[in-house]
Parts: sequence; structure tokens; C-alpha cells
Amino acid sequence: MFRLFLKQKMVWLGLLGIAVAVAIFTFAFMGSTTNPVPKDLPIAMVVEDTGSKTPDNKLINLGKRIEKSLGSTGELPVKWGMEASEEDARQKMDERKYYAAIVLPEDLTANVMSLPTEKANIPEVKILINEGMNYTGATASKQMLEGIIMKMNNQVQQMMYDQIAKQTNVVTINQAKLLTNPIHTQEERINKVGERSGNGNLPTMLTQTLWLTTFISSMILFVAMRKITHTKLRLSSVAAQLVTGVLFVGVISAVMLTIATSVLNANITDVLSMSVFVFFVGYMFFLLQNALLNWIGFAAAPIFLLLFFFSMPILSLPKEFLPSLTNDLLYSWVPFRFSVDGMRSLLFFDGYHIGAPGSVLGLIGVGSLLVMVASVLKPSKLSVKKQVTVDN
Repeated sequence: MFRLFLKQKMVWLGLLGIAVAVAIFTFAFMGSTTNPVPKDLPIAMVVEDTGSKTPDNKLINLGKRIEKSLGSTGELPVKWGMEASEEDARQKMDERKYYAAIVLPEDLTANVMSLPTEKANIPEVKILINEGMNYTGATASKQMLEGIIMKMNNQVQQMMYDQIAKQTNVVTINQAKLLTNPIHTQEERINKVGERSGNGNLPTMLTQTLWLTTFISSMILFVAMRKITHTKLRLSSVAAQLVTGVLFVGVISAVMLTIATSVLNANITDVLSMSVFVFFVGYMFFLLQNALLNWIGFAAAPIFLLLFFFSMPILSLPKEFLPSLTNDLLYSWVPFRFSVDGMRSLLFFDGYHIGAPGSVLGLIGVGSLLVMVASVLKPSKLSVKKQVTVDN
């Protein structure tokens, strides 16, 4: 019996199929995310420091020194963006151009030079963390900026020690304490992700749920249509798909957001705007899925699933953490990305710049709608068989 069992082709074909499936899913879930290394993280720098003179009448500007040293070194995976003011940096962060910003105030050098004196002022450097852009990217940027400030402290300490060595005045205990940590950091989180948002990954979670549930809806309606039309699509059947899809997507959106807000207490402040956008995204997904189903039939199902499995793991990471191949061949065009971007705009940026991802999704929907309508021109298998019979 055991030998007969092993002689069956199904066993070995099944083993081969499992090996292929494992390879596909391993690449899908781990290929781009096992060792995410940041590259060219965009961080803003604002240098407002006007400089100050040393006791021996030399002009020094720590802000310019820091700007020059950070711009000339390639140690950090950062793409620095120089901004004229803190307001400009904040504006660019609202536009999701930077994960973070460091602001060197106009009195930075003056306050540093005052440390060994009786009228010491504590130097402060401001760090802005743009959490809503991407929590992982913002956290990585914060850690790098903290490391920069630590190096700044070490450099200022050494400079002050050299300055004190030239003086005859005795350093007080308070002054000595200030020199142990001369530059203080004022940190501010902007576009906060808040609590109960999955560390900012709520848009990804909603998009995952939306794609899978609309996919199931598309399959149900496609099967129902095939039973009626017998493989030959008509405009009336496509119209039925479109109208019934509105009902299905409406139920999906309502149930999903009700559970998210009322049961799971997800941090969604503007429920009405989110409901409208979720319905819009869901219906665009529905149109895209049905466009392919109407043209190639059930063969579209594995395409949808593979797209889902390969795309979803990368959506929670910043694009700067992804390999170039993944960025170019997948992240740059995958429709889920625009859904996540739009939801981020609503959840963390008060809807600012939601038009860009919304427009792309709208174009996808219009194109899919045209493909669905054009599917009525596709000859059915039955008509093809009849034509072959006549020709013979």
C-alpha cells in the first residue's frame, strides 16, 4: 500500500507544487523586508545661527560648522535638505518631503560661548519628528539626529575645555554641570500618529482588509454573472456588476469602519471623510478586479493574490528602506500604495495633499471601467467553437 501511495503522480506533483508555493511566499513575505537598510532618508536642516565672538575676538559659527561637517561626510544614510527657516521645514514636512528636521537657532553659538561665564545660557537645538509620514522612517531619523547632537555635545565640551584652560577664572559647580551636557534638545512630534493606530500602520491594515474583501466580492459577483450569461458578457450584465458592486463595497466600508472605531477603538477622528475615501478606494479596487476577471476569467484570481502577498509586506516600510529593485518594479506603481498614502493624509495630515493619491486611484478606476465595458466585445468560447465548426 505504501509503495502504491508513493507511485501516484499526485503525491510528487503536490510536493513540487508545495516547494514552488513556499519559494513564492518566502520571497513575498521576506524578500524585501528581512534586512531593511535605510538609504538617502530625507531630513531637513535649518541653520539660523548668526555666530558669536570668542574671548580672543575670533568669530565662530557652530551652526555653519555643523552644516559643513554633515554635508561633507557620507557616514549617515541621509539626504539633507537645507531650509531657510523652521516654518519652511514644517511646510515641507506637511507635504511629506522630510521624515524629520533639525533646527539650529540663531543664538546657538552665543549660548555655547556663554557656558563658561557667570551669565550662562543653555544652548538648545530643536528636533522635529514627522511621525505621520512613516513611523519607522521617522524613528530612524530621530535616532540619527540624536547621535548627531551627541557628537555636537562632545565637540562643544572639548572646545569649552580648551577655552577654560586659557582663562584664570575658577569654574563654578553649576558651570561644570552645564558642560557635562552643554546642548539640550527640544523634541517635537508633528503630524502625530497617536495611540491605537498600530504605530502609524492603520492605513496599511485598512488597505489589506479592503483589498481582500473586495476581491471576495468580485469573485462572488463574477460567478453569479457567469451563471446567467453563460460566458457571453452583455452590457446589462456589466451594469449589474457595477451597481451590485456599489452595494457590496458600501457594506464592506460600513462594517470595517464600524468595527475599527467602535470595537477596536482605532484612532480615526474624521470618520465621515474616512468613510467616503474608504468607499472610493474599495470601489476602485472592485473595478480593477472585475476588469481582469471579465477578460481572463478565473485566471485573474492568482494574479490578485500574488499582487497582495508581494505588496503588503513592503507598505509599512519607508521606500528608502526598500531595495532599488523593489522600488522600481513594485512600489512605484502598485495600487495599494496610493490607498495607504491617501489614508495617511486623512489620518495624520488632516487631508492635506490627498488629491494626488486620489487622482491616481481615480484614473485606475476609469481605466478599469472602460476595460469592463469593452469586455462585452470579447467573443465567447461558444461562438469561437461554432466559427471553427463552420470553417471546417
